[in-house]
Amino acid sequence: MTKYDNPQFYWESRLSNNFDLTGVGYAVLGPNFNRFLYDARQQALTHALNATRTQIGKQSVLEIGCGTGFYTEIFSRYGVEKYLGLDITDISTTCLHERYPQYRFLQRDISSDNFDINQQFDFAFAADVLFHIVDENKFDHAIKNISSCLNNKGLFILSDVFPNRAVWTANHVNHRALNEYKEILEYYKLRVLHIEPIFSILHPPIRIPKTTFLWQFYSLLWQYGLTKISKWETFDLLVPRWLSLLDKQFFLPKMGQDAPNSKWLVAVKEHV
Repeated sequence: MTKYDNPQFYWESRLSNNFDLTGVGYAVLGPNFNRFLYDARQQALTHALNATRTQIGKQSVLEIGCGTGFYTEIFSRYGVEKYLGLDITDISTTCLHERYPQYRFLQRDISSDNFDINQQFDFAFAADVLFHIVDENKFDHAIKNISSCLNNKGLFILSDVFPNRAVWTANHVNHRALNEYKEILEYYKLRVLHIEPIFSILHPPIRIPKTTFLWQFYSLLWQYGLTKISKWETFDLLVPRWLSLLDKQFFLPKMGQDAPNSKWLVAVKEHV
């Protein structure tokens, strides 16, 4: 598989074309579908914070990959006073600095071995970011840098699919296995506290080995069928509403953490 050689150029181009949820979200879906996905992410994040009895207001937050500022707005509503948003693109940090003058934004690569942020925070946050760091050495640098930016007992909140084995879905997407995450997090003194499922069927699924026949069929249905019509206006208006309702009422309560789709992971920094 082709290496993800120039992530800065890729994301600079993508966000320049669409500085909205479509730009940072799932590009093959329409704007309404992406809004449903981000609403589900926010709701699941609230559940994860409640499950770990976490209060973010008045705390300090480092966000890795602030993108178009979806979570920046959430932290602002929580009452976060000290916030630093990092992104590899100039368009993100420039636009968000204008939109949130009370916060700081820097163009930085969290996976750099010359990372120069020496501050420490109560929270580090990386939503759908780390699976875009496909190189293993850079991934190691990223986790090391994030851990170094956390206070003792600080929390690291991230999202990924966490499959039973690593799955590549594009040249810029490497979903690492949950045991791989746990191993490197523990190495850098980050202990997993909680995992909160975000989606079951709402988000178009990835094909994960050793999942059920129905899940494999659903994955193929999206891959070869639904993605062809996913930007049709009627599809974009109706389908995410139905899938969201099914997720909330049936699939997420039934499957929980076993749902082979995106989840929030909360880890705590512990000095040993």
